Amino acid sequence: MPFTLHVDPILKADVKRLATLNKSNTNDSASSEGATLLEAKVREKLHKQQAATLDRTIERSIAKAFRSFASRMAFLLVWIIYDVGDIKALASNTLGMQKDASPEMLTDILHQANRTTRAALARKKPELSPLVAAVEEWLAAEEAGEAEAQTPPEPPGASGKRERGGRTV
Repeated sequence: MPFTLHVDPILKADVKRLATLNKSNTNDSASSEGATLLEAKVREKLHKQQAATLDRTIERSIAKAFRSFASRMAFLLVWIIYDVGDIKALASNTLGMQKDASPEMLTDILHQANRTTRAALARKKPELSPLVAAVEEWLAAEEAGEAEAQTPPEPPGASGKRERGGRTV
């Protein structure tokens, strides 16, 4: 297919010279040699453009896969937390049903189990200690908020303050 280009005469001479030197160019045509050179240059530019966008494409693919993995891991962690909560409740109830078990003894057993677990975790993965402390603080704050929410409100007049009309209820 014809394609006209206006090029520098020196470049034109170089293309003609390459055409005569090129063994694969059977007809010594400057046109076919120019087409081959142009095709090679265009392909090179396209490869560079694709390589430039490849990083972003790979990053997006990795991020998508990571989000999917994180979602599955979050579900698994929630499931584990739920199961551990069930096991702790069953263990507490089982320990509480033991003969001669006092509430203080049960509390001591549960606290010792907590300390042992925390120490084993800190020994195996010391870098997680700050995270464990932060999660414990967060859970303690949650429990304190739940305890306040579970405390029934005082009935009117129980605080000793006067209500409407200047009389205590």
